[in-house]
Amino acid sequence: MDTENSPDTNNEPGHETINASVLSGNKRIAAEFVLNDNYGSGVELTLTFAGQSYKSNAPTYFEAMNKIRLILEKDNIYPICYGACENIYPSGTTITTATGRTAYRCRPGKPALSSDIVDIFEIDSSCTPVTVQTQKQFNLKWRESITPKKMKKIIRIGPKIRTVCHILCVTLWISAFAYKFIAREAASGNIVFLLIILGCAVILFPALPFFESVSKADLKTRKSMVTVPVEKQLSVLAELGIKLRKEDFLKRIYDGISKETLESNPYTPLLFSFGNRRQNEQNKKWEWLSDDAFTFDTECVEGYDLYSAVFERLSALSKGLFDVKNVTGEINHGLKSASVSFSLNDNEYSWQLRYDGNWFDVLVIGRINTLLKNMGCDKFFIMSAPGWTINIVFCTEETKTRMNSLVPMPYILEFSEDDNKKQPSFSLRTNYASFSNNMLCAGTFDLMLNNPVPDDFLVLAPDKPIGSSTFLQVAFNTSTNTAKKTAKKNSGKTVTDPDYSYTLEAGFGGKRRSLAMYRLNTKDKDTVLQLLVDYWRDQKAPDVSSWENITGELK
Repeated sequence: MDTENSPDTNNEPGHETINASVLSGNKRIAAEFVLNDNYGSGVELTLTFAGQSYKSNAPTYFEAMNKIRLILEKDNIYPICYGACENIYPSGTTITTATGRTAYRCRPGKPALSSDIVDIFEIDSSCTPVTVQTQKQFNLKWRESITPKKMKKIIRIGPKIRTVCHILCVTLWISAFAYKFIAREAASGNIVFLLIILGCAVILFPALPFFESVSKADLKTRKSMVTVPVEKQLSVLAELGIKLRKEDFLKRIYDGISKETLESNPYTPLLFSFGNRRQNEQNKKWEWLSDDAFTFDTECVEGYDLYSAVFERLSALSKGLFDVKNVTGEINHGLKSASVSFSLNDNEYSWQLRYDGNWFDVLVIGRINTLLKNMGCDKFFIMSAPGWTINIVFCTEETKTRMNSLVPMPYILEFSEDDNKKQPSFSLRTNYASFSNNMLCAGTFDLMLNNPVPDDFLVLAPDKPIGSSTFLQVAFNTSTNTAKKTAKKNSGKTVTDPDYSYTLEAGFGGKRRSLAMYRLNTKDKDTVLQLLVDYWRDQKAPDVSSWENITGELK
């Protein structure tokens, strides 16, 4: 990407300066964005150019930028960055990801992918800044372009009903043609009966998807695109024990995400919004929107004691079940170490955590769940992390199952042992995204295998060889025409049909000439999951004695 806007490298924690420019008529003027991010207290954005300064406070950077843009538009001035471009717009999830600093590059007729995510403060030569209204109108047209025209009709007709209708329709047509040849001298009554049969067939025919084959995976995808009224979402979440603290807090959610966005992307954006704080306009205090959810950015451990803040918030979510005291987190970037200490039920704990720069160690949630399990609790912290942002809810496993039937990105229940041994750092890369070491947990692999992207792959690689093993990769052997995924429920777990197959490849050695490669083809998802978890968690390289040696293919 040809990035023109560049960050100032001498930034303090929570404070960043980005060199940019604005367009005034046909003149390009040097400018500067100043970003200030405070945990749970919204963001502050300042744009300075030609001796003028514009400041905006908002829950996210995208909203703050829009406030400044609306002021500048009156003088025909436009910031030159992705956030002001016509085809750039956040989804319900990305608007809460990294404090609203990311958005999707939208292309008419094509759904946005992870590879389309951009930083709203960056820019390339393909983008031209537009007004806020023009940007919104383009986004609405884009949403219409990716919404199937017959979506609701197809979804309402299940496979069994559709089959019965097929048989009935064909039977009516055959009967009609039979009457034509058998009852040539038919009386007027028979002619009327014939017309009735033909009419029924004509009425049924357009309602049947004869010319469109819709797989169960397609139906699930389209189902996620059906709009659900916000009132209905609030009612369903309330039944699950997840509520707003006050009814009028819904207005504060609308300040950050439009009602249309919440209804076209049901449940996930609303749940992420529940976990945020908004500023009270009267007393200027920041208030949690819900006592049942928590949302935060996992790439912000620098600048303040995030671990203490997270532990205290989790304690509040648990309504006293996880009643921690004296929480202290420590991040030492010089020694590249992270730790957290706390007391619980008169016991003292000191945990060494995975250090990965500014990234939060998500495994600590699993370690907390293990403590709760040992205490005999039936409620745990479940998490969903589609990007940099994580959303956490405290609930039973039954509630987790019900929630996962509503959202496209399932919530994960992770259990991790209190293991302080030095862990190697891993990287995980797919065709669409990359994951840092601290974003990995056993649930990450389970999530990807249960929700595969057709013809995608993942590569899991340690920073240092495990023995002589340098990587383990998995390819999903599917296509949009043949992939069949069913949402069968087996103890609350999604099961993938055997139509999915996987190709595992393990690499041993370093340089290409000395690299040895082995391959295993399987349809057993559980085998693939176990190999990935063993490789990442236990640093156990796969036994490739029965795998196909494909080293010769590299030459």
